[in-house]
Amino acid sequence: MKKYAMLMMLVVLGCLVGMAMAEAFQVQATADVEYGNDGPGSSTLGPTSRSNGSGLGIRNLGAPRRRVAVISYNISAAKVPGKVFKDVFFSILGTKDNKGELSIFGVKEALDDYDVNSGSWSTCPGLANDPLPELNTPISLETLDLNDLSQELVTFTGIQNGSRISTEPSLALDDFINSDTDGILLFLIVGLHEETDNAIIRPINYTTAGTGYGDPEMHGVVLAGELMVPTWANTPTPANNATVSTAASALSWTNPEPNLPEGEITCDVYFGTDPNELLPNYGLTLVEGASGISETSIAMPVELEAFQTYYWLVNVHDSSRDPELTEGLLWTFNTNNKAPVVTAADDAYIWLNNAGDPATATAPLIGTVKDDGLPDNSYTVKWTQTSGPEVVIDPNDVTSTSVVLPEAGTYVFRLTANDGDLSGFDEIQIMVAETPCLAAKAKPGYTPFESDLDGDCLVSLTDLAIMVSEWLNCNSLAPCY
Repeated sequence: MKKYAMLMMLVVLGCLVGMAMAEAFQVQATADVEYGNDGPGSSTLGPTSRSNGSGLGIRNLGAPRRRVAVISYNISAAKVPGKVFKDVFFSILGTKDNKGELSIFGVKEALDDYDVNSGSWSTCPGLANDPLPELNTPISLETLDLNDLSQELVTFTGIQNGSRISTEPSLALDDFINSDTDGILLFLIVGLHEETDNAIIRPINYTTAGTGYGDPEMHGVVLAGELMVPTWANTPTPANNATVSTAASALSWTNPEPNLPEGEITCDVYFGTDPNELLPNYGLTLVEGASGISETSIAMPVELEAFQTYYWLVNVHDSSRDPELTEGLLWTFNTNNKAPVVTAADDAYIWLNNAGDPATATAPLIGTVKDDGLPDNSYTVKWTQTSGPEVVIDPNDVTSTSVVLPEAGTYVFRLTANDGDLSGFDEIQIMVAETPCLAAKAKPGYTPFESDLDGDCLVSLTDLAIMVSEWLNCNSLAPCY
């Protein structure tokens, strides 16, 4: 009996400690702005402009206004070692009654350091801007760049003029924030569902007394919730919503601490490509050899295919907790990365002494690179030589450089761009001739002057002398007249 009483006391103490570990947090935005792709009208916000006045419009009202709100946060000071964010929500102050349903998406971490105060629709990650949609195009999934975005994190309705509402807590929002590593968060608020979707919300510069959240100094759209010691698997690798290489070889995560010191944590890992929220474990398949494991990493269950989205979750069993099972969050990653598109300048036809040295020729190597920003918003470039007399390329790690070519001949140079996963390349051929005329003749489509009788690419007195010397000559096979 004493043992039972002691055990019950430990359980209660553990629960009280767990409760004490939860604490509220609230963070005001660091910047908020309204971007538009308005059509013709009396008041327009074009794709290269922005507004952050007394109200941020989320509008899909037809001509002339198609607008979204873009909001950034820095949660570095709110983070607590050993704790994660839980039951996170947005507190939103309205300035007009809204219509329809509005959605909030997160921008992936590789792109979230975007400066909203100097940007616009034409450059903002998460918005379709390459190419730009036509002015006044209805806002929809097609006008978003989904490669830059998380899944839809939360939706909300019911904003009224002068009042605050709170969105529902969202596991997707929790996990998006907990997957962050740099403390910077960027969100888009959009109306996607109907052309009547419309709201105007107060920005951080609207500081009228009584309109703050919690701490009365908190204005604009406030991010709030709790910090607590997790009971579920967290911090997945690949990070939730990440784009990864098809060579990614493992799944890993962090286990929670057991509720009691003598507790044992074990996990079941599920994986698949077609989740169904109506089925247990989303209908994903239990990974072979990953049931009841104490490890926090497993080999990738399948050979990853390009342009595929994968889903997985980790259920946690804590032998000292009742109930023992904590169901896992649904995590996702994809292999949608595209190779950088490299374009080298057109083939060139030049000659020795084109830069003042009779023994050499100098040629520019110019290329451009277009990348989708995946997987980590960076790429490297390198020029190499694939044929011709050997040349030193210095520097060779820039898109534009120049080379000195030591003799006549044909040279081929390749510009390669690598984004850490995939590579793309293009080549430029440079033909060096002894003279400008020979270079011109080597170029495809060269058409000589009809009066260039000596073939030196010039119409000169020499050509005239040839013509005069043959004046009135007759072909021996035809009579003269």
